[in-house]
Amino acid sequence: MDALRRLLATKYRDMSVTDAMRKYAPFGGTDNNNPEAYVRFLQRNGVDTTRPVGVQVDKMADAIKKQEGWIEGVVRK
Repeated sequence: MDALRRLLATKYRDMSVTDAMRKYAPFGGTDNNNPEAYVRFLQRNGVDTTRPVGVQVDKMADAIKKQEGWIEGVVRK
């Protein structure tokens, strides 16, 4: 989760939510991504698509976590 927040706060910081999702989850490929559907999901989960990513990193990370079905775990070295 920390890595996702850092990614959003740096690489995608100045992008619109739509542009960020087009880069983060580009259309097609082996993942069968649909960035526009991803944006709609983010909107339904509290992300404001009129504001840049950098001002709502935590909200976006939480919504991405929900969309991706993340399960909390422990990192072991």
